[in-house]
Amino acid sequence: MLKNNITEETAFSLNRQLYRRSYFCLELPTVRDPYFAPIVISKIPSFTAFRWLFCLLSILFSVAASEVPATATAGAKPAVSPFTQNKGQWDKQILYTSELPNGWLFLEKNGFTYNFLEAAYFAEEDHASGKAHRTMPYIGHAVKVKFLEANPAVQLEEKKETASYRNYFIGNDPAAWATHVKAYAEVLYRNLYPGTDLKVYLSGSTIKYDFILAPHAPVPAIKMNYEGAKQLQLKNGRLHILTSLNEIVEEKPYAYQDINGTRKEVTCAFTLQGNMVGFEISGSYDASKPLVIDPEIVFLSYSGSFSSLSGNTATGDLKGNTYFASRLMGPTYPVTSGAYQQTQRGTNIVISKLSDRGNTILFATYLGGGGNDEYPLAMRVNSQNELLLVGFTNSSDFPTTPQAFDRSFNGIRDYVVCRLSENGSLLLASTYVGGSGAEGGVIASIPAMLTFDKEGNVLVGACTTSDDFPVRNGFQRSKNLGQDGVIFKLNANLSELHWSTLLGGSHDDFIFDIKVGASGNVYVGGSTFSRDFPATNQALHSAPIGLRDGFVAVISADGRELRAATYLGTEASDLVKCIDLDREENVYAVGFTGGSYPITTDTYGTSNTTGGYFIHKLTQDLRTTLMSTHIGNHVGQERPPVAFSVSECNDIFIAGYALSNAPVSADALERNRRTMYLLHLANDAKELAYASFSGGIDTNPHTHLANTGFLTKTGTLYQAECTYSTTQAVTPDVYDNQFSGSPDVAVTKFQFTPKIANTIQAKAVIPPVSCAPYPVRFQNQTANAASYTWNFGDGSAESAEVHPTHTYTKPGVYRVRLIASDPNSCKLHDTTFVNLTVAAPPEPVLPTQLVYLCYQYVTLDAGNPGYNYAWSTGATSQTIDVTEPGTYTVEISLGQCSQTSTVTLLEALPPLEVPTIFTPNHDGKNDFFYLKNGGANVSLKIFNRWGKIVFKSDNYQNDWDGRGVALGAYYYMVESLENCSTQKGWFEIVH
Repeated sequence: MLKNNITEETAFSLNRQLYRRSYFCLELPTVRDPYFAPIVISKIPSFTAFRWLFCLLSILFSVAASEVPATATAGAKPAVSPFTQNKGQWDKQILYTSELPNGWLFLEKNGFTYNFLEAAYFAEEDHASGKAHRTMPYIGHAVKVKFLEANPAVQLEEKKETASYRNYFIGNDPAAWATHVKAYAEVLYRNLYPGTDLKVYLSGSTIKYDFILAPHAPVPAIKMNYEGAKQLQLKNGRLHILTSLNEIVEEKPYAYQDINGTRKEVTCAFTLQGNMVGFEISGSYDASKPLVIDPEIVFLSYSGSFSSLSGNTATGDLKGNTYFASRLMGPTYPVTSGAYQQTQRGTNIVISKLSDRGNTILFATYLGGGGNDEYPLAMRVNSQNELLLVGFTNSSDFPTTPQAFDRSFNGIRDYVVCRLSENGSLLLASTYVGGSGAEGGVIASIPAMLTFDKEGNVLVGACTTSDDFPVRNGFQRSKNLGQDGVIFKLNANLSELHWSTLLGGSHDDFIFDIKVGASGNVYVGGSTFSRDFPATNQALHSAPIGLRDGFVAVISADGRELRAATYLGTEASDLVKCIDLDREENVYAVGFTGGSYPITTDTYGTSNTTGGYFIHKLTQDLRTTLMSTHIGNHVGQERPPVAFSVSECNDIFIAGYALSNAPVSADALERNRRTMYLLHLANDAKELAYASFSGGIDTNPHTHLANTGFLTKTGTLYQAECTYSTTQAVTPDVYDNQFSGSPDVAVTKFQFTPKIANTIQAKAVIPPVSCAPYPVRFQNQTANAASYTWNFGDGSAESAEVHPTHTYTKPGVYRVRLIASDPNSCKLHDTTFVNLTVAAPPEPVLPTQLVYLCYQYVTLDAGNPGYNYAWSTGATSQTIDVTEPGTYTVEISLGQCSQTSTVTLLEALPPLEVPTIFTPNHDGKNDFFYLKNGGANVSLKIFNRWGKIVFKSDNYQNDWDGRGVALGAYYYMVESLENCSTQKGWFEIVH
């Protein structure tokens, strides 16, 4: 492909346009002459603790156990919120929103609105105490800044789009949902005043807004009216804006010009008439150079609180990405300016997704209704890489989908189960589940967990206080006094409740975890205060042991039968927090004990101690102990595990609250106690493989681990922590590695290293990129396997060869799977994937015919975006501009796939000269229609006055003598590549 570019005649005009555009990037409006520089009035809000709604997070990533991350220094990191566009998720007058300390900034067409709320609105509530929500109103204060006499048709332009996006599923009206909502680092008000633009933008850790005045634009035209301020006054040149919650001070404007690299100050000041603020420039300046007026805005008298996140669950997906969910206060738009009262907090669930290395936030999705009590409880990713979440809400308008099992709010607080697409932009399914009571009880760590069966159905284990919880096909249909556990199974679309059952006795019972075995049996673990909990007769412990015991229960796949249930514990207080199954479907239960848990023979443990973790392995029927142990010697508040898994080779991985006097290994990441404890026991708990502390230092009562984390069977931990700590252990190059000043979420991804030797380790070499058809010989580097299964990802038959060869006939990216197997290994199978790129052969798009250099330069375009380019000139870009005749060659390649294309450029002939008259009278003079300077490939058409062609030639040789046509006027159209010419006109034939 080629583009003939500017002629000499248009060069100056276009150069001016290009110059104008580049200068505009330096704040010159395009509507004004670029040869005269503008005046720029710049106001800089120094929001030293702004936070982007998903930059609120101090996201901390750890790596392998042998690597020690850095430690964050004390102090808060200033963060600035980009401007999030309003696509219908907020009040219509809001065009863009940015988060402030204790509030928000709303950009509107005719001004700004600052909305502040008292610190208590953002602080995390003390759920653990079981106290009721605050009933007294929250104090707010709004200040509206209106642009007086401004252009009512001002246009806002968004610039500098940020990399990630947000999705908003707020309320039950899908028309008000918004997906792929972008945020921008800059918003421009175009022609806000005559000759004046307003640019609002991010600058380092601050937000600035500049008034950009073209030459001779009137500075007095800028008028900003401040409505709602408690007091507005000038002191020593500074503008003081007092509210009932804080004070905003705009420092005395500093005006300057940069002239030839030297900064020259220009005298400038605020003007104040009543509530109207403007600017006055009294100093002399060069009208042909930019002028910048630069006051600084400072917020004073804050209580130190910012918008809080309460992180409560984390998980990972099939690609190693991390999800974490929190409760977050959403923006509220003030109806009036000045001080006001707000009766309830507006809370939503926010789900964020980080890349596998933790250096990029892929999206944030906001989910909720209009209530004041919404909280995420647990998340898992299904086989389709879709996210399932269970949480609770007191919103009657929580977003549900049309085919949901239950679209109506049932009572004080309901569970919600939601299914989101991989990119977070589709709410695929969402339903309420609950009765008229408060689902989940009244404690901070409200128990709930979800999992999937092999058909993709969703199973949830939780608890309820509702006498009318929807029970269907269950073995226990009636609720006892207090709180009972509940287990329910929904189909994958959340449109049908397959079954639901209660589980409990006459006192409070809690279910903390749920798993589904290969047999289809459903396993749950939790705790009970009930002396009559329905333990089965042949179970290991059919009678209660202490005041509160842990329990494990086995339920049939259809929910109709309680097949086994046992108490677990000591004479003290105990709870089962997590469970897992090995490949024989033996049951592992881990939890916290207040007593001394028994340690079986040849099992690693902390003997003769009280308080700490316990691990208990039982047969599938819950009748026999296979192993049990006690870890730690903890004194004080219960500190349970929050994530747990058992590998195929019986490695045991645990993450949870830090224990006092817990063992640490020599290679520990952190030997001193922090908020989280990491434990790896090898060979079915026969040896300590690894133990370490991690996280921050617990100095605040609201610091807590997410109630549910996720540990894969291969020892990858995904965990979140609600933290006030400035001493988190962090790794470099992550999305955010500093604490931002109030309850943040610290996210950890940690890889344990299994200790079992000689297990299968599937590995395949990634083939290089090449063109279709592509015969690939796959290289298998698997260790310790007996057989192999290759799936080539293109729908073809699988192969059992060690190093198979397969031909890909179509371009695409193929996900190739290798399953390595050994029936004699503790790990029967191991799976690995490689992504193979099969490219389309590059298209030779350069012209094969001769090309003439008609203009100052010709742009040669090699096409095939995304490929690599090697031009004969040495250039490596897709396009090059050439100014000289010659032969030009480009090699277009991608991996082993390449194509060469060549074009020859010739010097153009002089312009064609077409006669206006010729006289074919056979006198040897002017007898032919002669085109001067014509080349070898001239196309000519002659038309009579009625538009009929009377002569046509695709290779005209100056040989038409007008034979057969009458005298008179005729029209021509001539095209010549050699002359770079297409001409139309008329001529006359005379004798």
